[in-house]
Parts: sequence; structure tokens; C-alpha cells
Amino acid sequence: MKISNILDHIDSGHMALPEFQRGYVWNRDQVRGLFDSLYKRHPVGGLLVWATESQTTTHRGNDPLAAVCLPPI
Repeated sequence: MKISNILDHIDSGHMALPEFQRGYVWNRDQVRGLFDSLYKRHPVGGLLVWATESQTTTHRGNDPLAAVCLPPI
């Protein structure tokens, strides 16, 4: 999945950080390094995605979750 697709899913409320996930801790240089690696197509590890029902999920942030679930990635 492309990063742009992931960002679209976050913006639409189809992806969110679960409440049990630790808070954001990266500094600007670390984020810049990640995006540089992504741009250069270097391997950066995996992304774990957990599909669940939005009505029963507690998530970080104040934005609402989407009511319609996406198919598994």
C-alpha cells in the first residue's frame, strides 16, 4: 500500500491509532529520515494494521471514525 493511500485512509477516518498505542515520540530529524528512506525506496519495516468495528473502538484523537469499514489490506 502506498503512503498516500494510508494518509487518505487516516484523513477519511478509516484508520486511527488505537487508545492502547503509545503516543507520538519521534523528533523532526527522525521523521525526515523516514521520509527520505521511503523516497529512496529503502526497506523500512512493516506496518501492523488491525481491522475492528468502529463502534466499539476507543482511539486516540478527537476526529470521528468512518462508519463504513474498508476491506482488509
